[in-house]
Order: sequence, then structure tokens, then C-alpha cells
Amino acid sequence: MDLKEYLDKQMTEIETNEKSMTTGKIVASDNPETTAFIRAAKDRLEFIVDGKVGMVITKDGVFTQGSWQHNGTPLDDKKLGMFTENPADMLFIPPTMVTPLPRFLPANPLAPFIKLKRMLGI
Repeated sequence: MDLKEYLDKQMTEIETNEKSMTTGKIVASDNPETTAFIRAAKDRLEFIVDGKVGMVITKDGVFTQGSWQHNGTPLDDKKLGMFTENPADMLFIPPTMVTPLPRFLPANPLAPFIKLKRMLGI
């Protein structure tokens, strides 16, 4: 394969990828003024808000753009499946030999169901 054939092949791949980025099923809002949408293409899944902020999931990974906000406490994020971070760890008080502070606390495996029960008022 010479250089010209290689470059032609690369250009064909780029054009094919650009076409696949613009095709796919789009789930949009009923409001015609919104620029938010979800697009499901053959090789990617796109979540776009305001045309600028969003997330794209491809075989290469998850790509994000814009600012993100995580609404949760350290107790909501599980580590290793059954531990949560110690909220006292967020105070930046170092542990000592006299006053050890554990980094992780055991999590209740039923906590998500209990939260759901409280939210539903059951």
C-alpha cells in the first residue's frame, strides 16, 4: 500500500465517521425552542443540553463537556460495594494513634431501598 492509498483510506474512514455522527435516532423535547436532545447512533450515545454541555458515550470511553454538579453526600457513594466514605474525613482532621479515624464505614446494603420507601411514603 502506498501513501496515496493509505491517505485515501484514512479520508474515507473520517468521512464515514462524520456521517455516523450525524445520523441516529434523536429523542427530543416537545418544546421546539430547546436545544437539548439524546441521540442514539450506531457507535455512540449522546446526551446534549443547551447544545454545549453534554456527555458522549463511545467504545473509547465517556467524554464530557461543560460543568457538572454531583448532588450527593459522601454516604451516598459506595466504595468497594459495601463501604462509604467517613463524613468526618471531609473535616480534614488527620487521624492520630490516640484518635484513629477510619477512612471507610460499612454501608447498609438496604439503604437504597429504605430511601425509596421514604420517598414513596410507604
